Amino acid sequence: MPDPLYLDSCALDAALKGDAAINKQLSEARQAGRRLLIIQQVEIETLYGNIHTLKKGKLLLDQVPPPDLREKKRTGMQKIGVEIDTKWREVPASEYENWISIGKDNASISDRKVLAQVKASAKARGIANPEILTAEVDSKAMANEKFTQKFGVRSVRSWSTYPLAKEVPRVNLADYPEDNEGEVTRHFKDNAVWEKLSNDSGEDKLRLKNLPPVAGEQPMSVRTQVALAGAGIAAQAVSSEMMSRVFDHFTNAINLARLEFDARHPDAFQLRAQAGLDRYKQAYETALMRANLPSNLKVAEAVALAFTKDSDIARAKAVWDAQIAKVVSAKDGAVSGYGKVAGEYLTALGDLDEKLVSVGLGVQDIAADIKKRGSVILAAGEALQQTFWKNLVHTLPFPVVYYEWMNVKNTADSFVNLGSTVLAFSAYISDRLAAYEVTLKQLQQEMQKVSDELNKFG
Repeated sequence: MPDPLYLDSCALDAALKGDAAINKQLSEARQAGRRLLIIQQVEIETLYGNIHTLKKGKLLLDQVPPPDLREKKRTGMQKIGVEIDTKWREVPASEYENWISIGKDNASISDRKVLAQVKASAKARGIANPEILTAEVDSKAMANEKFTQKFGVRSVRSWSTYPLAKEVPRVNLADYPEDNEGEVTRHFKDNAVWEKLSNDSGEDKLRLKNLPPVAGEQPMSVRTQVALAGAGIAAQAVSSEMMSRVFDHFTNAINLARLEFDARHPDAFQLRAQAGLDRYKQAYETALMRANLPSNLKVAEAVALAFTKDSDIARAKAVWDAQIAKVVSAKDGAVSGYGKVAGEYLTALGDLDEKLVSVGLGVQDIAADIKKRGSVILAAGEALQQTFWKNLVHTLPFPVVYYEWMNVKNTADSFVNLGSTVLAFSAYISDRLAAYEVTLKQLQQEMQKVSDELNKFG
């Protein structure tokens, strides 16, 4: 029977996460009759985390695989056909302890434990030249055959090419607007939020590790601050708690911005009510009706003038006309004639026209700034959704990578929802400006109408 093939933690991790090449390599090994073995140190690192790499100041639960991911990994290991080797325990403990100290100045305790346990297992099984499959590269200890040979173990490089490497699922916010102190938009101090999300979910926080950079991507050091924040946000490492904090920020920003916007740029109907335009219009229409009225008063006037001395007709007619056209002024409550009431209405129309022009200044720029923010967020979410669906087929056979990949969709959906919320506020602002423009057009038409009617009586 052929010798078994041992796997290190990186090789197992890559296989569980759907690396097509390494899974083909393992499949060929099984077909050749080789058992796939992992020793205890690899099992512990894979399922429970590496105790030797825990960071101080951070909770243990935040640095180890959660229970649901652990179960996904166990299922994945069964599908791959990996067996947990215990033969290494048959070697005397003192001998094993001596092997751990080999190369202690050149490799981590984790790597030395793995190689020492493989050496012990091989001795117990009578294997002269054990082989360990590794996904490590460059000068890493497990990829350095000169180093592994100190333990009598041959390092076998994997055929690793990640199926998702071409599209590393990052949140792209490179075009996000800078913070500013503009009216209303000053409440959107968003870049600090993106920096925080980048720090919390950056490359060093990725569960899908060892992914190469995106082709053509600039070095991190030459990116702009905003691009840096976007490029560092790894979609699959964004938790629901992280997104909740982002939503809280934008909810607060929109609430504050809306309060300032409504105070500086009131609703057109509200401005119309404050101007009392309906009262002026009612007074004007009443006066106009009376001035145009061929009523009993007009008939009475004609009869009365027929019996008036010629010398008194002009004075009598003026008295009759004044009585016919009189109406209560909307401005001062005085009983006034048509001409005065019409003038007051025109003044009220003109004042409201000027007010609408004034409050409309800057609204278009505010809407454009906020629309840009929402558009970038929405586009980032939609791009992630497309990446998710495009690569989903690669993840289905591998429970671990599917588990990880589903978080990309959750992040994508969250960004789409957030972008839509910000765009809705932008639309709210744009609708306000549109209402101003409609009202201005109505005012100008009304002023023209009143002027024409007033000229008929001029």
